[in-house]
Amino acid sequence: MSTGHLFTFEFHKERFEKAGQEFVEHGLSDNVTITHRDVCNNGFQLNHVADAVFLDLPSPWSCIDSAKQAMKLQGGRICSFSPCIEQVSQTCATLTEKGFQDITTLECLLRKFHVKHTGLPKACIGELTESEKIQKVKIERKKHMEIGTNLDMVQTDESVAKKPCLKNTNNPGGNNKDKKKGQDCYEFVTASPVQDMQGHTGFLTFATLYGQ
Repeated sequence: MSTGHLFTFEFHKERFEKAGQEFVEHGLSDNVTITHRDVCNNGFQLNHVADAVFLDLPSPWSCIDSAKQAMKLQGGRICSFSPCIEQVSQTCATLTEKGFQDITTLECLLRKFHVKHTGLPKACIGELTESEKIQKVKIERKKHMEIGTNLDMVQTDESVAKKPCLKNTNNPGGNNKDKKKGQDCYEFVTASPVQDMQGHTGFLTFATLYGQ
């Protein structure tokens, strides 16, 4: 069983009461102490008990002194989350002023991607190799399975060997788009970032306080 202890603080009274109830329901009350307090104005009021401090506050720089007091005499680590770079700048300046070292900031950026199957036409440069024949059969089988065609109608290795590449015979003078429809294609998976991404960025700042 864990012997560690978490001290957590909540400014909003209803969230404080709800969190306390959940700690009890999950059997964590012996390892968690939750306090209803505005730590930005009143601090943590802890003395040398913490190995690490995590801040998620509108003005984290106002709690650096209190966080330092809460850390054990042998030192510790601090992490602060802020949505704006201006908050990060002021926090880093205060951390430096209060003797923290190894200050590093990482950006947390949510990026969504569209993943899809696509294809490019193969160049007709002669008869297919054995591996290309096998790959072609697999692709044809997959296509026919998706549209419900009888697999017995799918080309075999022998029939593929007789057709090294497909050409557009319906419209020899057509445009490139029409030609692509009549050609065998390489299939592969592509991923492209979504242009309009919901949400906002954020920053995590880490720093170390070395023991005296």
